[in-house]
Amino acid sequence: MKIKFYLKKFRYFYYVYDIVKYYISNINFIFKKKKNLQFITVPRTGCTLLINLFNKFKLNIDWNNHYVKPKYFTNSNYIISIRNPLDRFISAFYHVKYNQKIYYHKNFFILYPEVDDLAKNINKKETKKYIRLCHHLNEGLSTFFKIEDIKKNPPLYIFEFLSLHRNIYYFLKDSNIVDKKKLNNFLPKVFGKSPNKKKLSKISERKLKLFLKQDFKIFNYLMKNKSKINSNFNTKHYLN
Repeated sequence: MKIKFYLKKFRYFYYVYDIVKYYISNINFIFKKKKNLQFITVPRTGCTLLINLFNKFKLNIDWNNHYVKPKYFTNSNYIISIRNPLDRFISAFYHVKYNQKIYYHKNFFILYPEVDDLAKNINKKETKKYIRLCHHLNEGLSTFFKIEDIKKNPPLYIFEFLSLHRNIYYFLKDSNIVDKKKLNNFLPKVFGKSPNKKKLSKISERKLKLFLKQDFKIFNYLMKNKSKINSNFNTKHYLN
């Protein structure tokens, strides 16, 4: 009983900590000196690898740690990492289940032990409430943007999860800062695998795709324009 009591208290303080960190992060970002580029980090899109890359090679890039409101980034020069919304959602579910389970409501993984269970009930009020409480699940592209914002002020560069290595090399192609040998040693040999969609029944997949409709709209627009956007990126101007 004591363990349950302390676990409940821990979760409560985690939620309070989360709210406080949200406001502090936004205030800090508003007043701090801005760098050349702002990196919008959408969870489970390879953003941790990219942040580690930017920090290791001391690139002049800010990043938003999932707490800073995107409007403070999209009004400036920003870059972004993206991933197929269905893949991202499945990956986020199992990341939370195996790495952050203790932080969330105890009933979450009792009600939804697998992603298929969550997808089947995706339109229920209770399910949506749990998703809102879970950052990684609740932070798809439509959390950060409206399609109109993207069209009005598109990113300067797009990293796509399944081609992340190639996108990184192209991003740094004309840079004098990053040593190519050190970059090769830094990057993992295998990266960018899609999660197993067999975890979803066809009905659940349809429901989840419909639930992620706005994310797919933004993702498809960015993928359609990715080659043009990335080819126009001036590495020397922003990184050297």
